[in-house]
Amino acid sequence: MKIKTALNWATKQLPASSTPRLDAEVLLAHILGVSKTDLYINSEQRLSPIVEVRYRWLIARRHSGVPVAYLTGQKEFFGLNFIVNRQVLIPRPETETIVRRTIELIERHNLSVVHEVGTGSGNIAVALTKNLPTLRVVASDISETALKVARRNAIQYGVDDRIEFICANLGEHIPSVDLVVANLPYVPTDYYPTREVFHEPSMAVFVPDDGLGLYRQFFLNTKFRFAVVELGPWQMDILVPWLKTNFPGTTIAPVKDDSGYVCGLEITKKVMSNE
Repeated sequence: MKIKTALNWATKQLPASSTPRLDAEVLLAHILGVSKTDLYINSEQRLSPIVEVRYRWLIARRHSGVPVAYLTGQKEFFGLNFIVNRQVLIPRPETETIVRRTIELIERHNLSVVHEVGTGSGNIAVALTKNLPTLRVVASDISETALKVARRNAIQYGVDDRIEFICANLGEHIPSVDLVVANLPYVPTDYYPTREVFHEPSMAVFVPDDGLGLYRQFFLNTKFRFAVVELGPWQMDILVPWLKTNFPGTTIAPVKDDSGYVCGLEITKKVMSNE
């Protein structure tokens, strides 16, 4: 089978995907160890029997709903390729907006240390330290298996000496700090997402009721001056009034991407909490 034939065949096998052609390209390029451009430059090249068998297997897995990132073992985020597996949530494009806002806060207030809660693959912590050469990050997660992946990502980008990884629940380990960034699970259990999400660790995605239980617990038990958190736009009308009631004087601003999509909140407390 030629490369062009393989791509056309694979694209037709993925009708449920929103990006069938891209999926087909990424998976074949991954197997061959080439770029997507190379696939078209060498479109008449024939695949070896071993490559063809492996490609058919990967396409079958993708057809069943397995995310491309789990099939290739990597996901691009903030210009970096992160190691991912089924133990961690796949980094999302909207989280890049959270990173950008966090960098702005760090530079605006000349901060040297940031605490991250729910680090997962370590994508936020690594992206921050790669872009801010003097920054130190304390990154925590309740899953030790997720932390193993995060450490690998920190090592591959040479920032492991500036990131301290801690196995902890929410902010229980955090003293009074300037800035906390968090991307906690916030999808309600009765919400039906894309089928790909069901291949990801449920504890990194779903939360009972309105999906904000972990964030409420986090805010009540973590002392900080600034926080940048990711959550769904449909949850703003629930969380913002709750924050204003429980933390009077708090300034709350939406975090939006370039298209105006709200993907989180920037929170500034009037004074450092002593509770």
